[in-house]
Amino acid sequence: MRLHEEYLQRHGLKIPVINHCATASLFLKNDPYSWSGIDRYVPYTFLKIFWIENNRGLGNYAISHLWPIRDGKDRIFEKVGTENFYWDQYEDYLYQWCFDHKEHIVSPEKSLLAGWEMFVYILDSWFKKQPQFLKTILFESLDEDNSISSRLQSYREIYDYMNMHSPGALRIWKEEILIWVGRYSKNLATLFEGK
Repeated sequence: MRLHEEYLQRHGLKIPVINHCATASLFLKNDPYSWSGIDRYVPYTFLKIFWIENNRGLGNYAISHLWPIRDGKDRIFEKVGTENFYWDQYEDYLYQWCFDHKEHIVSPEKSLLAGWEMFVYILDSWFKKQPQFLKTILFESLDEDNSISSRLQSYREIYDYMNMHSPGALRIWKEEILIWVGRYSKNLATLFEGK
């Protein structure tokens, strides 16, 4: 627990606080019924947050908005935009952004499954070529009616399969998505939880 968090807890203050970080990520589940702006539905928006040092002055944050690309060949994400903020603008921007999108921010408990859904979307054609038994397990991992633990068990089975039969697909999963699941910002994802 950070010093300011301890202070707020000790005094019973319920104030949303945004923590500064060197790198972080956040996933937003897009609503298929109110989508506009492009000619296709994109299931998730992926935010990458970076702190950029500046040896000659104050550093700044770069926040990139990315969309997964279905069957991406040369690249797997489309950069929708990048915004740069100085350290004193970062909190205001993210506070407002999280408030505006609070209904669609993926909870930390579901961040691995959200990353998995993006991966399946990106490698859609690869999954179509796989044996039927693997597709059945895949559908179980994506079925939101299943419990989180059941979905995670199905994910682990596919992970093991990729480890044995498709190291290239596994590399994409680990190096392009799973690493960002590990950097998922619980602080931002829960900022307006229950509000």
